[in-house]
Amino acid sequence: MEQEVNWQYVVNALSNQVAQLSQEKAYHEAIIAAQQEEINELKANIPEEKENAE
Repeated sequence: MEQEVNWQYVVNALSNQVAQLSQEKAYHEAIIAAQQEEINELKANIPEEKENAE
């Protein structure tokens, strides 16, 4: 017996997965942006730290 595929269910399930993955991607990109900003701030402070050490 062959089961009929409920294509609307498949499309909805895949759409939900895409939405979830898009949210996760945005979340990770926000974390990366924040970390990059912190790295840039730390790099900017390195010359000041070297000058203060001398």
